[in-house]
Amino acid sequence: MTDFVNSAEVVKVGLKYSDYLQLIDRLLAEGKTTGTEQSPELFDYARLNRQRMKRLGKSFVLNAELIALLEQLESSISVLVLTEGWCGDAAQNLPLLNAVSERAGGKLQVYHVLRDEHPALMDEFLTNGARSIPKVVFFETESGKVREVWGPRPEAIQRWFLEKKKESNLPKEDLGTLLHIHYQEDAGNSFQDDFSLILKRLIRQEG
Repeated sequence: MTDFVNSAEVVKVGLKYSDYLQLIDRLLAEGKTTGTEQSPELFDYARLNRQRMKRLGKSFVLNAELIALLEQLESSISVLVLTEGWCGDAAQNLPLLNAVSERAGGKLQVYHVLRDEHPALMDEFLTNGARSIPKVVFFETESGKVREVWGPRPEAIQRWFLEKKKESNLPKEDLGTLLHIHYQEDAGNSFQDDFSLILKRLIRQEG
């Protein structure tokens, strides 16, 4: 885990979730998506992902454990989210993170930053050398000290994905379809498990 994040840059350029959604919607209306690369395939991904985000934003419900942990959190902490509109994993997890931040009542200040526009920042939080997203970084606003790093997907779903990838010879697109089906079947439970553990560690650090 890195010891710092460029917190000043994050706070300056980071978007609130609602602003991030508005950006995606505006670009989709123009036939575009976020990021430096544009293609019909990426546009289609972004359009489908926006539908997923709308559905999850309406249907996702926090469990009792996660709610209780959010109520125990005493100090405010900032959260960097590295993302792009075409990213399927971002679409599956960011609406859930938004539900967490809304329930936190101001204790989690979330800043969405586009990966391709800020490569140096992204490179602080690589996954096995890759710029995998979404990446969620909990950090102290003033010092930039990193407290927790999560992503690009819940641990249980990542284990499932790597095993499925290893045992099958499916094309990338077919494997991606199975991944989204698995996300739907999981119903956010793996995400909540991960974030409950993160909150427990943050609470212990407060003590």
